[in-house]
Amino acid sequence: MSNEIQFPMFDFTDVKGTVGFDFWLNPVLPTNFFATRLQLDVANRCGNTEWAREAQAIASSYFFTTEGAPVKLSPYDPGTVLPVNGEIGAGFGFSKMQDQDISGLPTHFPSNLYLSPVGIFILENIEADGKNSMIELMPGLYSQEFLRIPEGTKIQFINDQPAYAPSFSVSGSPSDSPPSNLDLLQNDYTTSWMQVLTEEGHYFGEPSSGSFFVEQDGGPFSNSVDARLATLFNSTEFPCVPLGGIFSTTSPLNSEQISRFEATILSSARHGQLTLHSAGPVFSPGDSLLGSSSMFSSTTPQGLLIELNGDGSWNKVVLAKQPAMLNADPPIPETQLQFLSYGSPPKFPADLSLILTQNQLFFIVTEPSECWSFDSTIFLSGFQFELGFDSENPDAQLIMIFKFNTTASVAELVANPGLWTAAEHYNSDPEATSALIDDYINFAQQRVPGDPFEHFNNLVNDPAWTGVLFLNIGINGNGMPADLQMLLGGVNGPLRAHHLGIQGNMMDVEAKSGKLEIDQSSLFGVIFYNGDGQPSNPDLYDTPVDYETETLVVVFRNSSITQFNTSVGLTLNQLMGRDVQLIDPPVGYKPNTLSIKGQYQAGSDGVGRMTFISEQEFVYEFLVNDPNIDPVVPNVRVLEKVVFNQANLVPVSSEPVPEKGTTEVSARFSLSGALWFCPNPFPDSDQLDLFSYGSMGDSGVGLAISNLSVDVDFTLSEVGITVPDSKQVTLDLTAMTADPSTDAIRPNSLLFSIPLKFSRFIVGEEEAINTTNTGSTAVNILQLESNPINADSLVQPALLDSPGQAASPPCTYITSAPRYALEYDMLLGSLGALGADAKLEAKLLLAWGPSSTIPDNDAAALFIQLPQLSAGAGGFELEGVLKTAFGDANLLKVDLENGSQTVYAMLFNNVQLSAFGYSFPPGVMVDFTVFAGTTTPETPEHVIPTYANNLAWFLSVKPEND
Repeated sequence: MSNEIQFPMFDFTDVKGTVGFDFWLNPVLPTNFFATRLQLDVANRCGNTEWAREAQAIASSYFFTTEGAPVKLSPYDPGTVLPVNGEIGAGFGFSKMQDQDISGLPTHFPSNLYLSPVGIFILENIEADGKNSMIELMPGLYSQEFLRIPEGTKIQFINDQPAYAPSFSVSGSPSDSPPSNLDLLQNDYTTSWMQVLTEEGHYFGEPSSGSFFVEQDGGPFSNSVDARLATLFNSTEFPCVPLGGIFSTTSPLNSEQISRFEATILSSARHGQLTLHSAGPVFSPGDSLLGSSSMFSSTTPQGLLIELNGDGSWNKVVLAKQPAMLNADPPIPETQLQFLSYGSPPKFPADLSLILTQNQLFFIVTEPSECWSFDSTIFLSGFQFELGFDSENPDAQLIMIFKFNTTASVAELVANPGLWTAAEHYNSDPEATSALIDDYINFAQQRVPGDPFEHFNNLVNDPAWTGVLFLNIGINGNGMPADLQMLLGGVNGPLRAHHLGIQGNMMDVEAKSGKLEIDQSSLFGVIFYNGDGQPSNPDLYDTPVDYETETLVVVFRNSSITQFNTSVGLTLNQLMGRDVQLIDPPVGYKPNTLSIKGQYQAGSDGVGRMTFISEQEFVYEFLVNDPNIDPVVPNVRVLEKVVFNQANLVPVSSEPVPEKGTTEVSARFSLSGALWFCPNPFPDSDQLDLFSYGSMGDSGVGLAISNLSVDVDFTLSEVGITVPDSKQVTLDLTAMTADPSTDAIRPNSLLFSIPLKFSRFIVGEEEAINTTNTGSTAVNILQLESNPINADSLVQPALLDSPGQAASPPCTYITSAPRYALEYDMLLGSLGALGADAKLEAKLLLAWGPSSTIPDNDAAALFIQLPQLSAGAGGFELEGVLKTAFGDANLLKVDLENGSQTVYAMLFNNVQLSAFGYSFPPGVMVDFTVFAGTTTPETPEHVIPTYANNLAWFLSVKPEND
C-alpha cells in the first residue's frame, strides 16, 4: 500500500455547533462537483441562522505569504444554489483515496471516497491595514515561488484532480519498477487543486537554491530580481496544499520527506501547469512587473549566464565559455556553449527558459525542440567538443542533463524517468534513455589504471552535486593541434567523449559595456577510447602496414588536462616485400604490432604537446614457411630478422581545405634498430655468406638502421572524423640510413674478407635496381651460378594450364632485378704522380630481391660501378698509366687449404691492357684479381678479419691458344 499524506484544510476550533450545508447528490457522478457536493450554507438558505453562522466560521489559515504571515481563505457564496458563470459556493466534494476499512457500513457504500474542498473561497490578508493590497501567496514551501494577487481574489478548488505520485520514493531510492505513465501526479487517487480567478495575478518562481541576480548599469553590486513566469488570467488549476496544517495531524512522512515531496512533485507539477501558456520569464526589479533597460544580464543559482533584453525577457543563456588561445598552433578561438534566440524579431525559446526557472530541476534532453538554437562547440585543452544533437544516429546521440535537484543523486534520478521534467517531450523513449544513461554510469565503474572516472563516479552518486552534464560527445578533429589530430586516423570510427560537465563559471564585468560575462568556465570530462573494445579493423592484417590508436584516455578537471594516457600500435605484416612475424609479443598485444606510448606535456599556451617515443625492443622474423602449403618447404630469405629498439610518431602536416571544410593530415612513424641477414640463405652454395651482417650469440649485433619510415595520410571530414577509406599507410624505406659496425660482421663472410666502406642503403621498390640505372656492371657470383636448382623441386603456385605444358626451366639464386641494395666504396689505389692525391674508388652494390623464376624465394645480385676515369663504362686506370678493360667480372669464395680462413676475391676476366694508346702484349689473355691479404689466426677458434687490410690485386697472363 502506498503512503498517504493528509493535509488538513481547516481548523475547526472556532466551530461550536452544527454546520449547515446545501447537498447535491448524483450517484452516477459522485466526483463531479457540479453534480455532487456539500456546499456550505453561509447565506442561510436553510433558514437556520446558527447553522449559517457556524458555516461562516469554517475558514483556512494554513496558507502563508512570502514573509511568513498567514492568510485566510473564507467561504464564498454566489447567492444562488445553482452555479453562476461556472462558479459555485465553497464546500466539499468527493475525491478518491485508497480503499478503507468500512466494516459496519452498507456493502454498497463506496470504500475509497473522502471529502476535499470545492468551490470558491475569498483570499484575505489577516494583517490587513484596510487597503486593497497585493498578497504574495506561497503555494509551496519556498519564498522564491509565489502568486502575486490582490486581496479579495477568488480562489476556487476543484476536486478529483490527480494526487497519486508513483515516482516518489519515501526512502529516496528509485523504484524497482518505474511507472509507465510518467506524469508526476496521476489520477489513481485524487484530491482538490487550486484555481485563481483574477485578471491581475502573476506567477513568480525561482529555484529554491538561490535567486537570480542581475548586473545593473551603474550599480557596484549584483541585485536579486523577481522572475515573473506567467500571468494568471483565470489560471488553469494547479496542485497546492495547505502545508501549514500538516502538523495538526499524524503523517507517515517526516519533515524531510514532505519537503522532498513538495520540491520534486508538487512544485514541478505546479510550475508546469501555471506556465502552460506563458511566453517566457520576465525579470523585473523589486515589486515592478516590467523589466528595466538598465538590466543587462543575470546569473542563475547554478552559475549560468542569462543575457537580457530591455524588457526583462531572455535573449540568450550561456552555459560555459573557454577563452581564445591565440598563441596555440593552430590558434584556438573563443568558444561558448550557449542557447540563442531565434526568428525575427529574435525570441528565446519559452519552453527552455521556463524549464530553467523550475525548482529542483532534473532535465534530460536527447531530442530538443525545433526552435532551440544551440552553439554547440567548445575547445578544451586543444580538443574540440561538438555537443550537437543527432537523434537519427543512436551511436551519436548526445545526452544533456541539467541537474539542479538536491534531493537525490544523478544515478537515482536517472533510474526514475517519472521525476524528469517533461521526460516524454524531450525524449522519444524515456525508458530507453534511462537505460542508456545507466550504461554510461555502469561503464564508468570499471577498474581502469589511473581511475579516470573517479570524479564522475563521485558526482553521479552525490545528491548534493548540481551542474550540467553531457554524455556521448563528439570530438571534431578540425582545428585541433596536429599532434592530437594524428590520433584520429587510428581511431576505428568516430571519437566520442564519455562525458563533459560544467562545474561552475567565473564571472567578470566587461569593461566597455558594463555587462556581466563569463570569464572562464570550470569544465570536467573524460575521453575514453579503447581500441580493444571496438570492432576489429581488417586492414591490420590484410595490408603490409597499418596503424591504430590503441588507447586514448584524457581526463579534464578545472578545464585542464590532469591525466593523459594513450598508445598507438604500428602493425607490420611485411617488410621489404616479405611477410614478417613479431616474436614473443608482450601480453595483450595484437599480432605483429609494436606499441608506442604517448607522453603529454602542458604548454605555456594552454595546449599541451604529445610525443610518442618507445625504446622497447620488438623483434620481427622474416617468415620462411607458408603455413597454407603442406608439406612445408622453406622459402629462401636473405633477411633473417629485424630488431626495432626505438620508434616514434610525429605529425608532418595539417592542411585545412576551406572549400570542403575538411583537413588533410599527415604523420610519420620513424623506426630505428638493426637488420640481421641470414648467414647461409642459399642452399648448396658452399656456405656463401654475402650479406655478412648479424653476429651470433646473446650479444649479437646487426646492421644498425634508422629512419625506416611509415607514412600516414588521411582526411578529416567536415565533422572532424576520419573519412572512410581515406587513410593511407605506406612503408617508406627511401630515407632509411645504415650505420654498420665491424662487430656486426660475421667471420668467413664477404665483408669479413674484403675491405669495403659502407656508403648507403638503396631502395628500388618502384623501379628495380639494374645496371642501367646504377651505371654499373653485373658481377657473376660463381657459388650461386654453378649450383642451379630445378624449379619443379620447389613448392610454388600452379603455373601450368594443362598437364602437358612444359616444366619451368632451371633457376638460380641470382636475380637481375633486385629491389634493395647495400652500396660500398672499394678503394683500388690512386693515380700516383699523375693524379696527386686522387683516389681510385669503385662502387660495389650488394643487392637482393625476388627470384626471377620463383618469386617466393629471395635471390642475390652483385654490381660493380667502376671509377669514371676513362671513356668506357667497364674499365679503370691504374697508377695513371695502365688502362684496363674486361669482358666480365666474377666473385668467388675460396677456402684456404688448411681451412683456417675463407677468402673472397673479385676476378675480372679477359682483361686488355694498354699504355699510351697501344695494346699489349698481343695474343695473350689477361685475368685481373682483387682480394685482401690473408692473416694468420691467433688461435684456431679466433679468426682474424682481413677487412682491415689494404686491397691487393694481381694480373695473370696466358696465350690465347693455351
